Amino acid sequence: MILIVDDSIFNQQHLSIILSSQGYNYKVAANGKDAVELSLKEKFDLILMDIEMPIMNGIEASRKIRHKNNQNCNTPIILQSTSETTNELLRYKQLFNGRVIKPYSKDEIVTILDKYILNYNLFRITQSN
Repeated sequence: MILIVDDSIFNQQHLSIILSSQGYNYKVAANGKDAVELSLKEKFDLILMDIEMPIMNGIEASRKIRHKNNQNCNTPIILQSTSETTNELLRYKQLFNGRVIKPYSKDEIVTILDKYILNYNLFRITQSN
């Protein structure tokens, strides 16, 4: 299950179409607060986190998700940002496993999904043995 965190309905729909076409299940959160609440209730394989959102931004939400009491504390979080925010975000790189710069293509998202979900699931299988 993938968590899409984005306040833009257009981006939510765009990612939903890509994920559906690749056979992935997903949930959508419209802001960081909703993402944190969902992460406490459900285990995700990957989180696609927008950086600039109302109520709670992606940095604060990622910090809360990375908290040791959250079941998703080790889940890969991929930052969605614009090129203008990229340099500023380098100081938060410990929160994120990767990033994609908007606007992104289907191929970019599919590459990220293949890389992080495959690696994450292999890590989980290895850890449970």
